Amino acid sequence: LSGSHPDYDVCDRLRGDYPKDFKFSGWHPNCFCNAVPITVSDDDFVKMQQAMMQGDTDKMRDLLTSFFAGIPYRITKKNEYVFQSIFFSIFRLLGVNILAEHYTNDGRIDCVLKTSNIIYIFEIKLNQNKTALQQIHDKAYFDQYRFDGKKLLLIGMNFSSKKGQLSRWDVQEL
Repeated sequence: LSGSHPDYDVCDRLRGDYPKDFKFSGWHPNCFCNAVPITVSDDDFVKMQQAMMQGDTDKMRDLLTSFFAGIPYRITKKNEYVFQSIFFSIFRLLGVNILAEHYTNDGRIDCVLKTSNIIYIFEIKLNQNKTALQQIHDKAYFDQYRFDGKKLLLIGMNFSSKKGQLSRWDVQEL
């Protein structure tokens, strides 16, 4: 609620939480209130945890797409490190065993996410036509995890800085 409202008015009556697809444009012509987006519900966190534990990469992609769609374009820079940091933060908040910038003998894996039965290896790119999945293969990022006895999922992600969104999601199981 804006500080420009010293008296109780329509803005006070309409204050509250709204669905994440709600488009706020002010309650009256002279309104200075602003909307703070609630981009992820408790239910979305549960869905992400379930999808991750089950290896449902399509559901993970859909939930991440929805999450990134809720981030206002004016509050974030559009570079690979910002997307990577947001991605890392989401899974960190879920309490997942996640490693960022994990060093190997031939480079750095952007993200390694481990569950009790699945290891995910993520490579994140920005505005690139080549697949991030190819880099995972070229640098054999998966070698150190081959004999862990867990399902191994390689995921190459590409973000569009123009759209502020996931533009490519390639998955391969080894």
